[in-house]
Amino acid sequence: QIFATQRAFAALKKGGSVTSWGDADMGGESFAVKDHLQKDVVSIFTTDMAFSALKSDGSIVTWGDPGWGGDSTAVKEQLQNDVLEVFATQSAFAALKKDGSVITWGDVSSGGDSSSVSEKLKQVNKIYSLRKSFVAVTAQGAAIAWGDPKWGGDTSEVVTRLRDGVQAVYSTDMAFAAVKADGSIVTWGTASSGGDSSSVQKLF
Repeated sequence: QIFATQRAFAALKKGGSVTSWGDADMGGESFAVKDHLQKDVVSIFTTDMAFSALKSDGSIVTWGDPGWGGDSTAVKEQLQNDVLEVFATQSAFAALKKDGSVITWGDVSSGGDSSSVSEKLKQVNKIYSLRKSFVAVTAQGAAIAWGDPKWGGDTSEVVTRLRDGVQAVYSTDMAFAAVKADGSIVTWGTASSGGDSSSVQKLF
């Protein structure tokens, strides 16, 4: 399998080893973490300028542009085990762990800092993303967003409608749409990108 940032590739080979090439600043150079990429990598995730490798023991290895998710030092201890999957915006990563918690790193303006909603990020089942924000859906069907407010990171106008019942989330480039168990649809984000569905709500 081959994965790509904007200007670099990473090949995941049989046995779980990884080889990268291309622009060194965008993940083409993985020398600093090469010892961790010799085996047992099961999947690779990307931002525009960094890679994140998930290993069979649930640990994470990152490389590429530090500001775009290539440096996970600040959360290193939390990424040593039990990671199930990794999600990405253009410049940040979010790791979903077995216990339903979420660990984020990378560009703070694009979802790399989830501290404002950390208390709500429990029993998370799924994470969705667009270019600059994330949305997590919990086992109770609550949707929690963070990241750039203009890109769907702010649900304050619809927060009461996202407390339960959310089954799936879809996105455009700058807006999210949540489908609820009762068939209703809740939207937020930039209005011109689909964040405002008030004119058609009665049709849902």
